[in-house]
Amino acid sequence: MLFLVQLQELPASLGRLEKLQVLEVSFSDLKELPASIGDLESLERLIVDSTRLQGLPSRLGGMAALQMLEVSLCRELTTFPDSLGELKALRDLRISSCDELRRLPQSVGRLEMLQKCHSHRVKSFRQDATRQPNG
Repeated sequence: MLFLVQLQELPASLGRLEKLQVLEVSFSDLKELPASIGDLESLERLIVDSTRLQGLPSRLGGMAALQMLEVSLCRELTTFPDSLGELKALRDLRISSCDELRRLPQSVGRLEMLQKCHSHRVKSFRQDATRQPNG
């Protein structure tokens, strides 16, 4: 397990941690995760909490063993990559207090193992759900 706090960037070499199963990045000014995170094929849990992330790497889908993805209090996060749908082992998706997040990609429908999808205090989701069609 690797628990990282108060970082401003992660090294690209992070992707070389072949046996890493849990990665938690919390309370940091981190604006992006390295693309090499997609090389963490043994990672089962990724927790990103209270960061300045604006997006997640497009190679996110490379994490073949990822079962739980939690993203919370990432108030600048605007999007998830389409590769989210490639997380074949993902069972639990938790999103909370990501004020700028507008929607999940259509590829989320390909998450065949998904058992829990929890969104809490995501303003944009609520606004889209209550918006009436023009017409």
